[in-house]
Amino acid sequence: MLYISRLLSLIGTISIIILVIISYLAYQITNPEKIIFDNEYDAIVILSGNPQRAITGSKLYKSKYSKYILLSKEDKIITNYLNPKLSIKTYELYISIIAANQIDINNIILFGMDNTSTYNEAKSLRDLELKNVHKVLIVTDKYHIYRAKTIFNNIVSRYQMDFYYDNDQIDWTISKSSLLIIFSEILKSILYYVFTDFDRYLGKI
Repeated sequence: MLYISRLLSLIGTISIIILVIISYLAYQITNPEKIIFDNEYDAIVILSGNPQRAITGSKLYKSKYSKYILLSKEDKIITNYLNPKLSIKTYELYISIIAANQIDINNIILFGMDNTSTYNEAKSLRDLELKNVHKVLIVTDKYHIYRAKTIFNNIVSRYQMDFYYDNDQIDWTISKSSLLIIFSEILKSILYYVFTDFDRYLGKI
């Protein structure tokens, strides 16, 4: 009986710790810090994961008098189910969105070979050497910004970085899709804290 009692006590303690961690992450993810950014940046960094970032990044490029757009290169094919022949790679879609906003594609610099995660993006940006780029504004989503800031601030020291997200997203408490994103971000944040480069533990290179 004593063994069972101790085991139950241990399980209870672990459960409380896990609940506290999940609650903390959920709060941080759903309540990102207030955006503070400057009037000018050498480059706008657009992370992969949501085409809306390309639209937002294009607007910021113009308003912040930036020299370049640094675009994460993700080779994943985006399937067009109506016409498979028109399927393109993720980064190619982003470039087309940027170009549609009257931005010269010669001012777009791709970074990375095939970024499959935020961790990959941070490493690729860290390794990107640009003489005239010192201060960058990184564009992502509201519920991704906590993990993005954590990873980039831990990995990238080459640039002065600020972060931007579009605050027009639907409230996660009334949106099933946003709720799923929150759960995903909580899980990925835990995996990052435990494994750092957790892609290797999921079978990716």
